[in-house]
Amino acid sequence: MVREAGPRAGAAERWVGVYDADAGHGLDVPGLLASVVAPLAGAGVPVFVMSTCDADLVLVPELRKDDAAVALEAAGHEVVQPAVAWSAAPEKR
Repeated sequence: MVREAGPRAGAAERWVGVYDADAGHGLDVPGLLASVVAPLAGAGVPVFVMSTCDADLVLVPELRKDDAAVALEAAGHEVVQPAVAWSAAPEKR
C-alpha cells in the first residue's frame, strides 16, 4: 500500500533524508553505507534505505533527525542542515 506523505501528514509520519552519497565515491569503495547506518542503529534511530547504482539515501523519522545528527557527528560524519526547511503548512488549492 502506498500513501501520500506531505505537509498534512503528522510529524510522526514524516521521514527526512540524512544521507545522500554522491556518485564520486565509486562503486568499489565498500562500507560507505554501513558507516552511516551503524551509528544510527547504535543510537536506536530507525532507518529506511534506498540504494541505486548512483547513490544511497537514508531516511529517518523527522522526530528523530536531531538524534540522527548527533549519532552521525559522533561517528565522524559531517551533518549539513538544508538552507530551506520543508514547511508543515497546509497547501493552498
